[in-house]
Amino acid sequence: MTKHVLEIKEATCHYGPTKVIENVSLKVETGDFVGVLGPNGSGKTSLIRSSSGLLKPSSGQIILDGVDLYSMSKKEIAGKISVVPQTPHFEPNFTVFDAVILGRTPHLNWLENEDQEDKDIAIESIRLLGIERLARRQVGELSGGERQKVLIARALTQQPDILLLDEPTTHLDVSSKIETMSLIKGLCAKEKLAVVAVFHDLNLAAQYCDSAVLLKEGRTVASGITDEVMRSETIRKTFGIDIEVRRQPKTGSIFLVPLLKPPIERENQAGRIHVICGGGTGSFLMIELKRQGYSVTSGVLNILDTDNETAQELGIPVINEAPFSPISDENYREHSKMIAASDLVILSNMPFGKGNIRNLEAVVEALGKGKRILMIGVDLEKRDFTNGVATNYLMQLKERGATVVQSEEEALSKVEATFSREDVS
Repeated sequence: MTKHVLEIKEATCHYGPTKVIENVSLKVETGDFVGVLGPNGSGKTSLIRSSSGLLKPSSGQIILDGVDLYSMSKKEIAGKISVVPQTPHFEPNFTVFDAVILGRTPHLNWLENEDQEDKDIAIESIRLLGIERLARRQVGELSGGERQKVLIARALTQQPDILLLDEPTTHLDVSSKIETMSLIKGLCAKEKLAVVAVFHDLNLAAQYCDSAVLLKEGRTVASGITDEVMRSETIRKTFGIDIEVRRQPKTGSIFLVPLLKPPIERENQAGRIHVICGGGTGSFLMIELKRQGYSVTSGVLNILDTDNETAQELGIPVINEAPFSPISDENYREHSKMIAASDLVILSNMPFGKGNIRNLEAVVEALGKGKRILMIGVDLEKRDFTNGVATNYLMQLKERGATVVQSEEEALSKVEATFSREDVS
């Protein structure tokens, strides 16, 4: 098998007079999955553009298979490198199939039409991304996440040796992120595709990338094997945040937990509310409660969960659990303390499985100690994936005095009533 190498040698790039990359070096070989991370304006996208032949270095070199990239024709580059940009453009009237098969263009001669082999390659890429049902839909009708999958399918149809991705999971929900990244990781292993991907999500990169590059203000802060690069000191130097690096007990892979400062207490604080949620069911509640001036906490939430991301963005203290992992004993104890410190607990209309069932255990325990519980109780059985265990806990809560509402809006009204009259009825 031919070994393909993309090498960036001390590249410095400018947009006009503005320097965007300075003396950056990186080597990517067949089968590598490299993550490029850094704050906004750190040069991540510029590095991808330079590596794809769109931003020529003012000094240094980009070498592809031993040849200066900028001595190659665009067609030659496109035959080896495929790019998934951050802001794609599609003709809205194109069908998904039409958009995907455009990936065969670098392999066709002038005015040559696609043959059956080209069509089969496009169909296989559509299948890999799980968008067969969309094949005849117009691109303009699709959601942002669906269009992102179409773009990745088009890039794979190009059959590149090297795949460059600029924030490939933009617009994707958590399950689609995991599905897409697992697919790309599998292509690295099975097809020996070399991948360089820009991420804003540190834990996604830690989960899937073999190596990583941290950029700040266009310069390399650290580069190497992911576990060696993703350290507390390098993350702090790059992003200015304090994190703790942990390992998942089952997989051994690392994940990063932000170390949040305690919230500032205000004399006229409206009240302390703890939101137990997951899968996006608590985001609206947390946003509204925060906006209305309440002191909000949340957990236990798996890192990569949509509600976890919302809590982090709002600066809400949250108990973090490793991605795809059940609640540990330590986090259960911390969760119980957080619940005890609150004035009111809101239990969202979330699904329950073996991974988060201990959240319900903690709520039942808290109710027995006199804690006020507000529960959004829609379709209990439909969101129980624990063979009835969760439904049993939820029924206990209802029978033992938890206040039950049927919507988030009703829950917010009850919260207002609680802290204006100090009476839940």
